[in-house]
Amino acid sequence: MKNFKTRMFRFLATFISMTLLMGLIPVASAFATSENKATVTATEEGSNGWGISMDNELVVYDDADLTIRNGGKIFAQEGFTVLSSGTTSNGQGYLKVNYSTSTNSSGRTGFIAREFVVFNSSNASPGTVTSSTNVWYGTNTNSYQTVGSVSAGETVVVLAVDNGWVYIEYNTLSGRKRGWCQSSNISFSTVGKAFHSYPASSNDVNPNQSIQSGYKVVYAGPGEKYARVGEIATNNKPETVTLLAKYSLQFHNWYFIEYATSNGTLKTGYIYEGFAR
Repeated sequence: MKNFKTRMFRFLATFISMTLLMGLIPVASAFATSENKATVTATEEGSNGWGISMDNELVVYDDADLTIRNGGKIFAQEGFTVLSSGTTSNGQGYLKVNYSTSTNSSGRTGFIAREFVVFNSSNASPGTVTSSTNVWYGTNTNSYQTVGSVSAGETVVVLAVDNGWVYIEYNTLSGRKRGWCQSSNISFSTVGKAFHSYPASSNDVNPNQSIQSGYKVVYAGPGEKYARVGEIATNNKPETVTLLAKYSLQFHNWYFIEYATSNGTLKTGYIYEGFAR
């Protein structure tokens, strides 16, 4: 009987040791402290890019555990740059974001809950402006108007890449804007990304086709919280524009268009598919 107990003891000791070595029992849990902090998990490391709040206003927090509000918020249909993602100590998904405010043209950084967000990490990448530069509505600086400019040190998100140019989204005091600048002025990563020559869109439209539209406000991005950058068909007569892409974001459809201005230069922007707005 004594030999049997001895053999059982040795068997259990060996089993527990092997289990710990194989990782079936998390060793770290035995040494966990009382302070459980949010972490970026291995599968989510580097999961960054572009996001947009759909029909919900998002509260912004100062900490990754989403407990300390920083007084900021992201409106419905407002885009933002995703810097990283992770999981809070209670298992809730979060995104670390840079977003637009009306008081700081460079935007602000904080944390939001992952839910109620359309998140694109496959063909968008956060970047930093390395040299101040103008931003244009297209890659031909003689044909297209300037959108504005970005300054060295600003955070942007790269949405497309085309022959030495990048299509970026950036913060302004009047809302986020989009446009093209030379890629040499932006530092960003292409690892794990599949950039297109212009932002990826729905596949149910033929690009570069002419369409007619009634009066519409033109926005800098696919949402009403983006900066207003123009209008079309202002004389109450249909205006012919060039359709570049279509974006279906939940129940909202937006057309990415190119149109001529009164002085003959070109602009690009986004119009809502539905009624004039």
